Amino acid sequence: MAQQYFLFNGNFFGQNGTHTPGKWCVGTVEWAGAVPCSKDFDTRDEAVRYFKENFPYYDLEGDRGVYNAERAYLANIAKATELMNRARAKFREFNTDYTMTPLNGFVEVEIIWGDWKHDHLFVKHIFSELGAKEYCGTVTEENGSDCYSATYRFIAN
Repeated sequence: MAQQYFLFNGNFFGQNGTHTPGKWCVGTVEWAGAVPCSKDFDTRDEAVRYFKENFPYYDLEGDRGVYNAERAYLANIAKATELMNRARAKFREFNTDYTMTPLNGFVEVEIIWGDWKHDHLFVKHIFSELGAKEYCGTVTEENGSDCYSATYRFIAN
């Protein structure tokens, strides 16, 4: 479930931050009550502009922010595809390539019977150089030698 956000210009209940009644702000609801997540704005238009700039995966329905899962998914796929293309370009500098798939926010790389140093560590190094973090790695086949198969996932930042 996505975090809920809303535009607000009344009194916040609880002692969860500062907000001037009558001014507009973006807020959310947490276990302790309503919490402001922006500075105060004089007009609703200013609060809407702030909301659209800072919460790109949400649509406004009235004063309520509604999470747009499709927009978030497409943005994550675009980030993953961009990372995959940058990695592929780096691999080509070394005359090599690997099976890669862009997924929702990360790139999956499959290495089939690759050497631990020349394939597995190389792939990890290239993605690290590109600023990606390894999310997980799973060995899929091994026989006790220096070569094994594995699938890695790297987070597209």
